[in-house]
Amino acid sequence: MTLKSKKKADISITILVLGVVALCFLTIMSFASKNNKADLAGVGLIETMKSFAEENAFYSETGFKSEDYKNGKLLRGNVEISTQGNDLIGTYKKGGKTLARVEYKK
Repeated sequence: MTLKSKKKADISITILVLGVVALCFLTIMSFASKNNKADLAGVGLIETMKSFAEENAFYSETGFKSEDYKNGKLLRGNVEISTQGNDLIGTYKKGGKTLARVEYKK
C-alpha cells in the first residue's frame, strides 16, 4: 500500500511557514534599523542618578566627602550630574549632543 501525498496540505503549510519566517525577519530588521541609543542612554542615566543619590545620602549622613563631586557637578564618562536644591539633574552627552536628560526629585 502506497501513501498518497496531499499536495494541497503541503502547499498551505509551506505558505504558513514562509509567512512566519518573513514576519520574524521583518520584526528583527525593524529593531535592528531603529536608533535606540538615546533610549538605552536614558536607562543608564537613571541607574547612575539613583546610585549617585544613594552615594550622596551616605556622604551627608556620615560626613565623608566625595572625591568625584566638585563644584556642584559630578562627571563620570559621558554623564554629568548637578544639583539644584534637593533635586538632581543628570544629562548624558555624546559628541557634544545631549542624548538624555533626567530630573530626580527628592
